[in-house]
Amino acid sequence: MIQQSVHLVGGGGLAKDIIACFGKQIHFVGIWDDALQAGNDFQGIPILGTLNELKEVKQAECIIAVGQPLIRKKIFENLNGKVVWATLIHPDARVYDPTSVVIGQGSILFPQAYLTVGCKIGMNCVLHLQCGLHHDAQIGAHSILMPGAKITCAAHLPECSKLLANEVVTSA
Repeated sequence: MIQQSVHLVGGGGLAKDIIACFGKQIHFVGIWDDALQAGNDFQGIPILGTLNELKEVKQAECIIAVGQPLIRKKIFENLNGKVVWATLIHPDARVYDPTSVVIGQGSILFPQAYLTVGCKIGMNCVLHLQCGLHHDAQIGAHSILMPGAKITCAAHLPECSKLLANEVVTSA
């Protein structure tokens, strides 16, 4: 059953993954992207206009679907206060100790992403397929973990970081 309607900001590879993985749980209202032509569609989702036009949509619930951390940050700062940030947690993602885990607004947890205990995810982050955070790991805002990336043993990833597929960061 679809219970949430979300606007996607950006129409590229990450948007394709979000649509594929969350399409059964979320209604995607449309895509906003300065490089795409309004009136067309992207993966079956209508392209509605530019980011400046999105600012005029009242109470739009949005998620940034851009895979470059510095661009994610710029978009977040440009739209912050003008839109409502959705947080997407796939039903197949696992948060083992939700009382000790913090997930920042606008973040996305893809299927099979997991957080154990004491983890902190900043605003506007992406944990792609099969990513994991182990005890007390932290990710700075606007960061992206590509499929299979892991952060273990209380390691900290700075703001606007990107871990590539299957990379591991540990403090031990």
